Amino acid sequence: MDKKYFDVKPKNRHASVIAKPTADALMEFCRQEPEFEQAIIQSGESFTDCLNAITKGIGSAISDLEVYSRAVKFYFPVASVKFHMTIDLCGDNGAVDPPITMTKQDKPEPMNLSLDSLLDF
Repeated sequence: MDKKYFDVKPKNRHASVIAKPTADALMEFCRQEPEFEQAIIQSGESFTDCLNAITKGIGSAISDLEVYSRAVKFYFPVASVKFHMTIDLCGDNGAVDPPITMTKQDKPEPMNLSLDSLLDF
């Protein structure tokens, strides 16, 4: 996605606060899903229109998770955004990459030994 599409200076105070992080998230989503990028291009809507839709009726606060979800739905109404958050009590200790975590699928299967198979010679 061309970064120029997201280069706007919103007049709405709330929109100006969320513009950069929302643009960064949308560009990452475009990298993940080329079909999403195509939906943005074909929508004919501007990023300013998206920001205005996101901030409409938010009052004094909105979570970043809600901002990204609304942005995605603005361009692709049936899409959903899934979030994954973890806590690392040791901190990053100066590491560049996030810590590696194991999911249930990554865990090795337990080894099953049968006494019969050991004695079968």
